Amino acid sequence: MITLNKSSLSLTENIFVPELTGDNKFIAWNDDGTNQILYEYDPIFSLSTDSSVSGEEVTVFIGFGFNLGVGNYEYNIIAKSPNGSVIQNIKIYLKVIDEDTIPEENKPYYLKYQFENEPNPGEIFKCEIHERGYLGSVIDINGKAEHKYQDKTDHFQPIVASNLNLKLLANEDVNLQDLYSENERHFKVYLKREDQVIFIGFLKPDGIWEDYVSDKWELSVEVIDGLSTLKNISFSNENGTSFSGKYSAFEIITNCLLKTGLNIPINVNCNVYYEGWDGGVNTRSLYNILKDVYLNTQRFFQNASDPMDCESVLKSILQLFNASLIQMAGEWYIYRPIDIKEFTHFSKYVNNNYLEDFFLNTKTEIGSHINNYELFHCNSNQKKSISPSVQAYRVVYEYGNANSVYLNSELKLSGSGLDIQGWEVHNVDGKVYRNENGFGLNSKTFTGNSDPLLISLNQSIDINEGAVIKLIIRFSNENINSVGLRFALAIGGKFFNIDEGQWQDSGKINFIANYSFEGWYPDGTKICKGLGDATYELIVKSPISGNLVLSIYRDRHQLGGGDFKINSVNVVPNDSGNIKGREYTAQRTKMISTVVKPNITLYNGDSVSDLFVGTIYKSDGDTPTEYWNRSGVVEEKELLSINAEDNLRIAPRPMIIFEGDIKGYIPFMGLIAINNVAEKVQPTGYLFDTSTGVTKLVLREFSTDYLELEKDYNINVRNNYGNESKVTIV
Repeated sequence: MITLNKSSLSLTENIFVPELTGDNKFIAWNDDGTNQILYEYDPIFSLSTDSSVSGEEVTVFIGFGFNLGVGNYEYNIIAKSPNGSVIQNIKIYLKVIDEDTIPEENKPYYLKYQFENEPNPGEIFKCEIHERGYLGSVIDINGKAEHKYQDKTDHFQPIVASNLNLKLLANEDVNLQDLYSENERHFKVYLKREDQVIFIGFLKPDGIWEDYVSDKWELSVEVIDGLSTLKNISFSNENGTSFSGKYSAFEIITNCLLKTGLNIPINVNCNVYYEGWDGGVNTRSLYNILKDVYLNTQRFFQNASDPMDCESVLKSILQLFNASLIQMAGEWYIYRPIDIKEFTHFSKYVNNNYLEDFFLNTKTEIGSHINNYELFHCNSNQKKSISPSVQAYRVVYEYGNANSVYLNSELKLSGSGLDIQGWEVHNVDGKVYRNENGFGLNSKTFTGNSDPLLISLNQSIDINEGAVIKLIIRFSNENINSVGLRFALAIGGKFFNIDEGQWQDSGKINFIANYSFEGWYPDGTKICKGLGDATYELIVKSPISGNLVLSIYRDRHQLGGGDFKINSVNVVPNDSGNIKGREYTAQRTKMISTVVKPNITLYNGDSVSDLFVGTIYKSDGDTPTEYWNRSGVVEEKELLSINAEDNLRIAPRPMIIFEGDIKGYIPFMGLIAINNVAEKVQPTGYLFDTSTGVTKLVLREFSTDYLELEKDYNINVRNNYGNESKVTIV
């Protein structure tokens, strides 16, 4: 069987440039033993490979045969097994444009304004303001910059936005009025320390303030890294259409970060691995498990039609791993604060492609000036306080019911034949036809004594024990001697018998009558007349965990002549009977605090079922994850159990909070030691002033020591039926 991680790709080709943009990558898997997939496609395209191995990423390009005019087009890429017996299609929606002028967003940036600060001899901080399409000379101005990170209320805060507050001196000759722009990405700003970038962002037009008191005045200008804007931007691809299918967590994160307007490198250290992980052999993801876990993008919708915002999507994924996202040194960094070491290993990606692995020295030491520390306390404003540890913490995983547990429940036909993606069509006597609307099949009533199949599900769908599902079949019996619906439903080898209302070990073909009795033929055969359109619904509870088997059979009558149409076959979770999620509650065995953290709700987690859109999948895009371990630790735990434990682990006792000014520049991410105060602290508040060379810090102590189950803490995992409760101390 061939499976695809996406059902469609949306592309835009600009003839004028020429340039292809959009979602041009997909992955296919083949489990027939050959591990190969062959591709057929229109010659206007080319692929990075015409024959991929299972799990290999394939990129779509415009080929030499391109000759289309402006307009919208649809194509198919056919993925098939080497012997051609199994075929799947991926739809390409291609928009062709001819832009004879470069759009504003594609114009290059050129340096327009710059200023420098030298707070210490030989230490130069330079701020550069670049404008789209600017062709004039560089203008030197006076000013200073304050580099600030969003205050963190928690070490595991998933997104930490950063910004610059520029204080620029303007006068009648250089009034800087052009900085007022309607386009918030018209000016790009760089802050450098000794020619090394430490921040990149966009000037915010509504963040400009002026003083008109004299002929020289100060402008206060805000520059943002874009992370704070993601809460207002929907989770969609470059063309504005919603994502569908499964994407790697890293692809989802990358697409969200592109919405900031900054296409900068992404560095990842996320050392939590699922059971059976291959070490990132194919994806070069040794320190980036995000490359090798797949999520159903259907989970990131507020309702049936409206996607979540990018900030919510990012937070949901990062919080699974207790990871944080920041911009540092002009690049994105994703890391688990609890795993920061003196030398921390990162994998770097550019344009979603692996570039290199590298070590980052994060060690920083702070002390007093009289003890000759390079970074020392200043301004006599230091103070120390104590933060209580967390006694208990709960993570709530909302499963999220799927609109359909498999693809193509509407039975959409591909091409001009009888191919239906995700289904196998059976035509034993040549009397099966397409429905005229392109969805579903029509078949003549079968007159033999056997039970020929019409269609059968050709997708690997796992259903967990106890799950309640609803089967919905829309069909039609038309004309004389069309009798009814015949189907079989099985999970893990157990077949459901609708007559007895229970599961059984042997196969069972169920029958639903949909006819009126019109008399008898001379030979004693019933005359039956189909009653037209009908919908059959069945709600069942899965007896075991296993693979879903679903088959629709041909309608049967001894004399034939009728028509049986199958219009759609859907299986959905039944809201009234299903578990809504799981709760993971970690609590210390000894009472050391009365503080509990607020519950956190996440949209993904471990589940052995395809019934829920929140299920996390392994690198094959099909197998759900069950157990995980942290780097260097022998353990088998659910991911959210690790999440809950880490929230106790990072503060096993009352921890020190240290505040005050430091003379010197300190990167935000680091393992900081304060002489005679604490050996391991990280910033939760940060502001650096380029004019004084002073960093204002709030530092919070943290621990990396592992806890022992039952001795140090206990964890309770239970099903959630939709009634969320606050965690309390026992």
